[in-house]
Amino acid sequence: MITVNYDKICKDYSDIDIAQGKYELSQVYKQYLPLVRSVCKRYYLHLYDTDDLQQEALIVCYKSLQTYNLDYEISFGAFYKLNLERHFCSLLRHEKSQKRMVDSVTTSYEQYLEETANEICDQSTVYFNGIEATFLSKIDFIDTLTQLSAFEKNVLHLHLTTHKNANEIAAELKVKIDKIYCTFYQIKKKLRNKLID
Repeated sequence: MITVNYDKICKDYSDIDIAQGKYELSQVYKQYLPLVRSVCKRYYLHLYDTDDLQQEALIVCYKSLQTYNLDYEISFGAFYKLNLERHFCSLLRHEKSQKRMVDSVTTSYEQYLEETANEICDQSTVYFNGIEATFLSKIDFIDTLTQLSAFEKNVLHLHLTTHKNANEIAAELKVKIDKIYCTFYQIKKKLRNKLID
């Protein structure tokens, strides 16, 4: 196994050289490559591979070189490490927020049918448990939808897709609240009859 000592290959730049702008980006990056590797090992970013992380570290190195000042009273290595850790934390935060959004928005069609069927069906009419109940409720729900009147389908659609309550549905359809309650009752009755058959 060949080990490479980066201190012998590249010139070591002092904090004064860096503050005065007397440096080469590639040489400074090579000088701090062990630091980059140690920081990269601590952060698991699913969307980035090793090359991507090293490229991000090079960009952070460039920005750190541009903003470093001796008045900060810390070494460039500590300044670069701090910037690199903050950048990786930002990448991690961004990655996690994207995952949360995808998980919260995405719903499978089967899950939607299961939730809506269970929402409409009265719990006392469920005669099966587990997978059988889910499967039968999906089939019965789909069959019942074909038997609903246009008004019942409209009310059911508003209730399931927009999660509006009876008062809001009545206001939107410009009908009395009693008619909405009767419609809900008719839908439940048709589902019950389907389950009993």
